Amino acid sequence: MVPPAEIAELWQKHSAGLLLLVRARFGNQVDCDAEDILQESFARLARLKRPPEDALAWLMRTSRNLAIDLLRSGKRRRHREHVVAEGRGCWFQSSPIQSLVAAEVAEGLQQLEPELREVLIAHLWNGMSFRQIANALDTSSSGIHRQYHLALEQLREYMDA
Repeated sequence: MVPPAEIAELWQKHSAGLLLLVRARFGNQVDCDAEDILQESFARLARLKRPPEDALAWLMRTSRNLAIDLLRSGKRRRHREHVVAEGRGCWFQSSPIQSLVAAEVAEGLQQLEPELREVLIAHLWNGMSFRQIANALDTSSSGIHRQYHLALEQLREYMDA
């Protein structure tokens, strides 16, 4: 069983980044349920009999899988989520000048392929290592490294345009 103190520490350090990751990876399709997905991921972690080797990677994978399950849940629900999600604001809120730059970055992130956006956010906002991301996505860390650099390159090109 994962100790409650460890779960609290994981929540404190990583919940915002994991939430951003779910929203960035699946966008408007699960935006209104992203917090529920994250909460369910942590609840499942708390119910495990043995703690995972890498709890953050486990949480990322579980959140991702729950989001995929949600997408498969039906046409009416996806339509309703899309309508609700369209009313959401930008991820970033700050001064007007920073908001303009943040809006450009957010728009640039949306231009990336979902897989590239997911890797970029997992590394930059969640502070996950390439190995942790690779474990969560069941792929190689060298592949994640390449995706990360490709995502940065595409984001730079978008920002320069």
